[in-house]
Amino acid sequence: MLAAKLCIGISIVIVAVVASLPVSSQATETPDWCPDDSTGTFQLPSGVICNLCPPGTYVTQDCTADNPNPQCENCTATRHYNPCYSYADRCNTCSDCSPILDDGRDGMVDGEECTPTRDRVCTCPSNAYWDFQTASCKAKTLCDEGYGVAHIATYKTDTVCIECVDGTFSDEKSLTQHSF
Repeated sequence: MLAAKLCIGISIVIVAVVASLPVSSQATETPDWCPDDSTGTFQLPSGVICNLCPPGTYVTQDCTADNPNPQCENCTATRHYNPCYSYADRCNTCSDCSPILDDGRDGMVDGEECTPTRDRVCTCPSNAYWDFQTASCKAKTLCDEGYGVAHIATYKTDTVCIECVDGTFSDEKSLTQHSF
C-alpha cells in the first residue's frame, strides 16, 4: 500500500490580464462593427441612392435611378458570410479553424459552423486551452505523480500543478485531481 500522503489544499490564484476571446454573435444580432445606419441607403458616385443588401447577401448588380433596389445574391453557405446590411460586392471568407498550424502548434477546431450571416466560431479542442502569448491552442498540462491540481485548466488558462508536501501524496497523473 502506498504511504498515506495527501496533497494539502493550497490555494494558488494566478491572475492574468488577458484579452477576451471573440464572442460569437447569434444570427439575429448585428456585430458592433456593422454601420450604425445598417438598414439605410447607399449613394453611388453617380448620385443614385440605393437600398442596402440584407445580411447574408452581396451586390451583384447596382441599383438604377428607376429602381433603388440592387440585385443581391446569397453568400455561399459554409464558405462566405456577410453579417451586415451593406453595399459590398462580395461576402467575407469564413475563418479556417485549422487543427494544426503551419509551425506545428495545435490549432483550433470548429465550435460553430459558418453561416451566410455569421463567421465560423473556432475553439480549442477539449484537451487544450487558448494561449494568448502564442495565439494558438496548447495542450493542457497533466500534473505528474507527486503533484496535485491547484487550478483546473479553462478555455484560456492552463492547469496549475503544485508539489505535494511531506506527509501528502498524489499517486496518479491528472488534469483534475484537486489538492485536498
